[in-house]
Amino acid sequence: MRHEVLCQEDSPLLPHLTTDQKFDHDPIRVGDVVVMPVDDGDTLSQVATDAQVPSSGNAPGAKDANFVNDFNRVSAIIKAEIPQDIDGKTAILEMKAADGQWKQMEWIGWYFEHFVENKVLEAVGGTVGPTYGNTTIDLMLSSPWDLKTHPLDKEAAILNDIEAINACIEQYGRLNYFLLEGHATYDDGKQSFKRWHDSLKGKPSSYVKSGNAIGRRSRVRKTAFRPTRMLGICLDDNALQHGISSGAIKRFQDGMKNSNGNKRRGKYQIFPNKIDDKFLTISIDLAHDGEAG
Repeated sequence: MRHEVLCQEDSPLLPHLTTDQKFDHDPIRVGDVVVMPVDDGDTLSQVATDAQVPSSGNAPGAKDANFVNDFNRVSAIIKAEIPQDIDGKTAILEMKAADGQWKQMEWIGWYFEHFVENKVLEAVGGTVGPTYGNTTIDLMLSSPWDLKTHPLDKEAAILNDIEAINACIEQYGRLNYFLLEGHATYDDGKQSFKRWHDSLKGKPSSYVKSGNAIGRRSRVRKTAFRPTRMLGICLDDNALQHGISSGAIKRFQDGMKNSNGNKRRGKYQIFPNKIDDKFLTISIDLAHDGEAG
């Protein structure tokens, strides 16, 4: 079995992937993609090493090569290890056993963070990223990376709070994203999954009690997630400003409140179908044979 790391044919990053540098496994051009072979039986750290692209130091394009390196090393492990179908109950119980964020309603994003923290972080030699206010960036590799998920029935993916994104770009020149996309399955009409999750959590919180008292509607829960693609996005100041002006990036949740009643910080949301060639991106296909992404 071989795991493919993909880059679009017309990407400016492609020269970094097709140099004559020596690898344990050479990249191969196949049609409009580049394939990075990885042998079965490799350890996760070896998978990450094999997916690495030599950097050109301070030469022009070196930052872009580092971006590709980071993405390839992490995505090779995700391609090899992430479940083909992520069952909600299994994921929540796994996070509960690890004392993670198992009580969260939007469990898919939290599970992705849990997976990377336990399967990827040590293998790629990364650390937890910087903190800005209440926001901690998930990964520090050659530059900061955060982890987000995007169910494909939704137009936009929610990013971090605006203040944290701006502060990270100011400090490091960019904030990169691993955006895991896929198909979500939703709860039935009887809210069976929600009732199971609520019973697991035990006593309802004060937020739930107040919501019940005023008849606040509860969002339909996601019960499973099938990853189809992971997208790497480099968000520097130029990309951020272009995204805002083009409509690919918009503000989100201004004026909304948290479960404790406190005002939420405004966030950015990104619309992947509006991302154009002004953004530095790379992707890997996670869909299985015969399955549309």
